[in-house]
Amino acid sequence: WDLDEAEAAVRFWNAAVLVQPSFAPAHLNLALAFHVALKWDRAVHQWQLANAWNVQDCYQMSRELEWLAGELIAMRPDDAPPPLGESLTAPASFKIDDYEELPSLTGQDLDMAGVYEAIAILLGTPQDAAACWNNLGVYLLHQSGKPKFAASYLSRAHLCLLNTDPSSTRERRELLKVIVSNLADAANQGELAEADFYNRLALQL
Repeated sequence: WDLDEAEAAVRFWNAAVLVQPSFAPAHLNLALAFHVALKWDRAVHQWQLANAWNVQDCYQMSRELEWLAGELIAMRPDDAPPPLGESLTAPASFKIDDYEELPSLTGQDLDMAGVYEAIAILLGTPQDAAACWNNLGVYLLHQSGKPKFAASYLSRAHLCLLNTDPSSTRERRELLKVIVSNLADAANQGELAEADFYNRLALQL
């Protein structure tokens, strides 16, 4: 971050969150990075998680959180949905138990994540990157047995593919079916709240 290598910093902070999802400073650093990158929704989400984990200001981050909250409220897009009024709150879906139950990634998991992260960055199109994130999600789901982590990467694959032309190719449509099917599997195995949504979506494709 101090070397102006923002993308590299984000990758390492993401890795820190994966290793210890309840580590509030990593969430705060991610929120700051996304704020600088003008990625408002992602900055808000990371701020919410940082604030939720900074119980009784145990990380002594209240001043930084307050400053960033003001910045995020000021830059709120006109078309942004709630929960923001004049304050920030914990995300409605946030459950501490879900985070405490997340198993840590092994060294091999982190190595695989690093490889796929590098490949996704090098690939030229969002569709290729989506396929890469899908493969990492499948690895975490079936080889590593971590459905909640898998769902996170599969969701990234899904969003990445949605940024492509919906009328593009048959290959894109087939990839979308695969990603949504894998997302449904991961959400079911991880007993995530969005499981019903992905189950219905998988049947529609």
